[in-house]
Amino acid sequence: MYFEYGNLEKDYLTKKDNNMAMAITQYGHIYREVEKDIFKALIKNILSQQISSKAYETILNKFIDLTKDFDKKRLLTIDEIDYRKCGISKRKAEYIKTIIGQKYIYGYDFDALKNLSDDEVIDALIKFPGVGKWTAQMTLIFSLERKDILSVDDFGIKKGLSMMYGEHINDRIAIGKYKDMFSPYSTIASFYIWEIAMDKEFNKWYSNRTV
Repeated sequence: MYFEYGNLEKDYLTKKDNNMAMAITQYGHIYREVEKDIFKALIKNILSQQISSKAYETILNKFIDLTKDFDKKRLLTIDEIDYRKCGISKRKAEYIKTIIGQKYIYGYDFDALKNLSDDEVIDALIKFPGVGKWTAQMTLIFSLERKDILSVDDFGIKKGLSMMYGEHINDRIAIGKYKDMFSPYSTIASFYIWEIAMDKEFNKWYSNRTV
């Protein structure tokens, strides 16, 4: 299942900014997978923290195999050694165990988050150990499919914007201005900014340009 957006959002972004218009023309429609189950999405986002995409995929696949695709009984019985076998750090394991306990022992209703505003979801999620604003924002995007999220702390956003506009863009206030410009569809803008950041050819051109 992929994040749903279409011509309405792309046309809006195209009219807002020439650089974004060129990116949309270059990359076309970008398909980003979503995890509708907020509980699973939150665990996946914790697993993805501060590691490469390749490392994340490896660890996630091991975790899915270990837990039989997030089976309740397996989630409640896996121990520290099991986490370590998956390549999950002790700290991340503690974060994940807390989330599992909140759902299956204390009955936390993750689905209720669907009815909250973006800011309310962030406020609710950052109460969990190991969940900062970035992780909460990724959950908003890749689970709740909220359309106006652009993380000012995301490395890929900083890199992609810098490449896109040919200048070093690292300041939160500066990035926030781009977020405002692309609102109310800054999530879709993020997809194209990330795509630029991952584009090896664009990367090569930009690196040579800034030497």
